[in-house]
Amino acid sequence: METERSGSETTGLVSIPEEETGAGAEASADALRIKFEDSSDESRFVHMVRMCHWCVVIYLVTTAVTVSSSNYMSFEGSNIDVILLATDIITIDITSCFFVLGGFVSMYVYSSAGLESWKYLCARVVAQIFGNMWLSLLLVLFFGSIDKFMKERFHAHDIALTLLEGVTGLRVLDTRQSVASPHSLNVSLWPVQSFVWCLMSVHGTYKTNEFIRNRFGELANFIIGVMALCGITLFTLFAMMNSDTNVFYANATSVMYRMLEFNLGIHYYYLAEKESPIVVSCTRMLAQCSPAVYLLFAATWWSEIGVVVKREPGQTCLRLYPRNTCLKDHHVFLLRGCVLGLTMLSTVSASSPLQLAAPAAGAVQSAVDSMKVGSTAVALSWPVYIFIQLVFKVSFSDELVFENSALVSFMMPAFLYGGSMIYTQGLQNMATDYVDEIGAGIARQTRGFYQGICGSVLEPQGAGMA
Repeated sequence: METERSGSETTGLVSIPEEETGAGAEASADALRIKFEDSSDESRFVHMVRMCHWCVVIYLVTTAVTVSSSNYMSFEGSNIDVILLATDIITIDITSCFFVLGGFVSMYVYSSAGLESWKYLCARVVAQIFGNMWLSLLLVLFFGSIDKFMKERFHAHDIALTLLEGVTGLRVLDTRQSVASPHSLNVSLWPVQSFVWCLMSVHGTYKTNEFIRNRFGELANFIIGVMALCGITLFTLFAMMNSDTNVFYANATSVMYRMLEFNLGIHYYYLAEKESPIVVSCTRMLAQCSPAVYLLFAATWWSEIGVVVKREPGQTCLRLYPRNTCLKDHHVFLLRGCVLGLTMLSTVSASSPLQLAAPAAGAVQSAVDSMKVGSTAVALSWPVYIFIQLVFKVSFSDELVFENSALVSFMMPAFLYGGSMIYTQGLQNMATDYVDEIGAGIARQTRGFYQGICGSVLEPQGAGMA
């Protein structure tokens, strides 16, 4: 994540100095920073970004368990299979929580910085994400293909789908869980692919809420609340009632469903800012009950440790990835993760009765930098994990690596995070600038094409006769 560009006004919670306007508008990412009007807003922002970062760290750990399990290795009975069901459930809950948090934080920054600063900020973050995705694509095509050849699982249609999803960031074609169907080699990239498109929807979602509020007045609070929950609720119930179909598999990792969760965070922030009585009451209740909610989630995850489910490769069931184990309908209750996200947000909301400690000096930049490293690590996680496995197999043996899969899965996130930190602090800014130039070129070509095709039609009638 990049910090905000300097502008010429003070908007909302973010103070922007005047001396960096004009020529400073084209300043590089190194000149960008966030400033707050008071310490309470700063502490809320830092706390929210840290919560998002912890969700990322947990996802990296559960992904390491997944890639080291017997479902993705060439052996049966891995030592970590006893926690695989628990990690699958944690992945479902924590990703739902992350998208709700992401929507809230994005709306917080959007409303604080103003539209112009948000446009620049969003462009930088999108360029960074696409740079990470394209680097991940190159790595997974090389190391992933080697891994598939070694396991006799290589298929040309998987390469084609990986290329399409990696270049465009659109994960919408992987709809059938059968192992014979096309699947991306980059299994764990989907949160990054979904988030980049969710980020582009912030302005449109806000304008939609404003239109509804201007049209319906106070009734808009109820309408927006229904919009926020209706899609998620219907999808969750429909997936649970059709557990022998691909409904859950096709949507759980797609941008269309995850945007509903992201928009829930946006709507939650919007209604809290408008002081909707229902949202304010729910926020206070969740803040008071947050310890019990966290304990309930921990107990739910702990209860699944030791439960081993036999995987049936040809079976159509509720599962997150094509080679993962089948889940029960209560495992995929996606609203559960949304409740966790809202509970975490209730502790930093302005209407929350809880008080946050003032952040230390440099805490904002530290939190933002950590989130940048975490987002890069998620994008690179699957190819790097595959690479680490290949190195261990060449250095030792398949059997020895498999017997010590628990240790390997523990080491892989540490190696990944360290490598991502080095890349983020070194080459990422150059890669982001390059992708930014590509995006600007595409935008210029699009505008030229639009003006050439539609300009004469949309031009005022009197302009051509002047």
